[in-house]
Order: sequence, then structure tokens, then C-alpha cells
Amino acid sequence: MKVTEDFLLKLIYGENANGEPNLPGNASPRSAPKSPGGNPGYAAGGPDSQSLFVRLYEEECYSNVQKYFEKNLCTSAGVMSENQFLIFMRSLTDFRDHEIIEIFDIFDYDYVGGIAFDEYFLIVSMMTARLSASCTQFLYLHGKQIFEMVLEPGAQKLTYERFIRFGFVMGFSERHILNSLKDLDFDVFGFISLDEFMMYYFVVLDDFDAGRSGDEVGDKRAANPQARQGKKTSKNQQKDESCSIM
Repeated sequence: MKVTEDFLLKLIYGENANGEPNLPGNASPRSAPKSPGGNPGYAAGGPDSQSLFVRLYEEECYSNVQKYFEKNLCTSAGVMSENQFLIFMRSLTDFRDHEIIEIFDIFDYDYVGGIAFDEYFLIVSMMTARLSASCTQFLYLHGKQIFEMVLEPGAQKLTYERFIRFGFVMGFSERHILNSLKDLDFDVFGFISLDEFMMYYFVVLDDFDAGRSGDEVGDKRAANPQARQGKKTSKNQQKDESCSIM
């Protein structure tokens, strides 16, 4: 899955008179340096001195994202309809239409028939995290919210089918997820708690942020079973490793 960079930048920074992203300092996103993993980093030396993910949570950029929702997507009921969501996600990503409808159903977890601003902002944040290689930061901020969103109503733990929904929205294949978790005691037939959800996805997202694809990870670990021994830390240690955006 690919994120449409120009559209995302317009959401976050707003548009200038020419319909282009109103980037700070008139910097070009195309000239931004790559992160260590090869993803567009938008970090020091990019359009400004902060990552795009950090900027999203600043008052001005948050307000831009909110204004776009209210002006272009919000119905009289205060939510984004399925049709509006389809158009929005076509602009933001290259997901196919049937995949977008699946994502709509995931985020319409309370069955109101629409996506409210909070869920819309989560999607914008996910795509920003993916573009700026800040996925572990997203997990640190919103992991509990995502876990509760994909839970079966009335359940306390996730099935595997529910677990991979987050990865699906982030654009990861099952193969990528399973290869990233190859050296952990991950049971596709078991039930997954919140702590386990955070631990497992920290590994998956850390691989992506560092530019390691699921296939590459699986191949390297097959050749070197000790390659990720250092990653087998406790749940609390892994939480501490997550970067705060502050």
C-alpha cells in the first residue's frame, strides 16, 4: 500500500493559492531526506526541523485536518458516510475499493453507519506515521484505542483474525506480520491481550520503520536465528523503547 504524499501534505498543512501543500518555509517534500530505513523521514533537514508525524499533533496542523473534515467530508449527522470515505481513501491511498469498504467497517465499530472525526483523525495519523517512518510512535499513542476498536463486542482478547485488522489498515500483508513475529511465541490459534497486542505490533512496526520488509526479516532470521535476540525484551521494556512525540 502507498500513501499519496501530496494529498496527505495538503490535509496537514493546508493548500496555497496554487492548490499545492502550504509547506513551512516553502520547502519541497520531494527534497526531504530519507529516514535510515529508506522511508521519507520528514525529520531534521526536511521541510522543517520536526517530523511530519510530530507536526500533525501541533495546533495549526491538527486544525487543518479538522477543517478539511468539516468542510469536505462531514454530513449533517457529523460523520463521514461510506461513499465519502471511499472517495477520501482513494485520494489518500492506493487501496482497492473493496479494501476501503473493509476498512470502513473496521472503523465503524459502533455501527452508526459513518466515520466520526476521531476515527478519521486516526486514519490520517496512521498514514502520516507510515509515510514518516513513525509507526511505533503511533502505536505508543493510539495502540489501546486501536485494540479496543478491533475487539469483538463483549470480548477481552483478540482472535488472530481480529489481530491482523490493524496490520491490514496499515497496509501490511499477513506474510509481513508473521515473518516479523517469527522468533516470538506467537500463536495464530490463541487469544491476544492488550499487552501482547502492543508487544507484537511494536516488533512489526519497528521492522517497517527501520526499512525491513516482512520478507527480508523472515529470510534473515531463517539464516540467523539469533538476529533479533535483542528484541526479545519484556513487555515493559518494549513500551519504554517506544518514542514519545513530545
